[in-house]
Parts: sequence; structure tokens; C-alpha cells
Amino acid sequence: MDLRDLLVSNLSITEDEYSFKGSFVLSGEGLSLNVDITDLEDEEKLESLKAQFGLSESSGEIRSFIMAGVVEKAAIGSRIKEGEEYSEEAKKDRLNRLADSFDLS
Repeated sequence: MDLRDLLVSNLSITEDEYSFKGSFVLSGEGLSLNVDITDLEDEEKLESLKAQFGLSESSGEIRSFIMAGVVEKAAIGSRIKEGEEYSEEAKKDRLNRLADSFDLS
């Protein structure tokens, strides 16, 4: 099987106090496997994926290809609100309310 025939789907990324976990389904030629993102750092698990899908590429190439698919599926966007929806007035209002809450006089 060719590496380009692998499909990354059902990507799930969760976060708990900055601890991220992720899993996805890797499919190709009638075979689908649930894979944890941490498995991509384990050489034995990469060799297992290579054997199960009949891939000829190196583990490094397989890891890079799958990670590119994960990043593409994730479509990671910035959470920083200082982009197009950023409002300087709203920021000033929040700071004023916070300062007023500490005013003891």
C-alpha cells in the first residue's frame, strides 16, 4: 500500500489543565485502526502500523505523513482574541471593572 492512501479521520483532541490527549482513526485498504497520538513517538508502534498497512516507507516518513494529516484535520486556530475581533474599549472596560473591585476607599 502507498503511504498517500492512508486516511486520518475522527480526530479527537482533548485538554485538561494544559494536558492534551488525542486520538484518531487511521484507514486504508479495508483496514481501520484507532491510534493514540502518543503512539507516533513509539518506534515499535510505528513499525506495527507499517506492517499492518503494508507500507514500504521509513518510520520517520510515516510519522511525518500522519502528523501532517492530524494537523490538517485539526485546523488549529488561535484562541487569542487580539485579532479581527479584538476591541481596545472592551479591554479597558474589563480593566476598569477589575480596578474598581479592588478600590477600598
